[in-house]
Amino acid sequence: MAPSKKLDELAAQIEALTKGNKDLQEEIQKEFRDLKILIADVKRENKELKQHIEDRDKEILRLKEHINDSEQYARSWSVRVLNIPVPEKEATNPIKVMEAVYKHLFHGLLLEAKKKGWIHNIPSVEELLETAHILPSTRTDAPPPIICRFYTRNIRAMMFRLKKECAPRLPVEAAQTNQAE
Repeated sequence: MAPSKKLDELAAQIEALTKGNKDLQEEIQKEFRDLKILIADVKRENKELKQHIEDRDKEILRLKEHINDSEQYARSWSVRVLNIPVPEKEATNPIKVMEAVYKHLFHGLLLEAKKKGWIHNIPSVEELLETAHILPSTRTDAPPPIICRFYTRNIRAMMFRLKKECAPRLPVEAAQTNQAE
């Protein structure tokens, strides 16, 4: 083979390799541009998702606060009463629990409220309390706490004012003695 023919073949091979490299380089550049576009799309989507999560977190916080406010409002009608003895056989009857609390605590407070001119007449237990129930307690040295729900929040507020001045504070031993009777 003549040297010029070999040179022509080598030149053709070099040209083919160069063209292949250019095609490969163009393909790599195209893929790189596509990758840049994908990365930009992912960044945009990530930013949108972060904003969406932030909005959801704000909504969750708003709903938690709303639930808390609702629970606090529901509690604003009730009061927890301690050291009121209720016979065990009557503990599951809300009417009997209401009567026990009324007899041992609220009636005396209502008498004081009438003396002070805060109320005109003393309401009956049915007019004062909507319901009452005993909470579970692990303590054996005192009667379990009782939750009482008033018909009005004004009466509940008055009871708290009167409690500071007039409520009998029985020591645990006295409450147990009363319970035994």
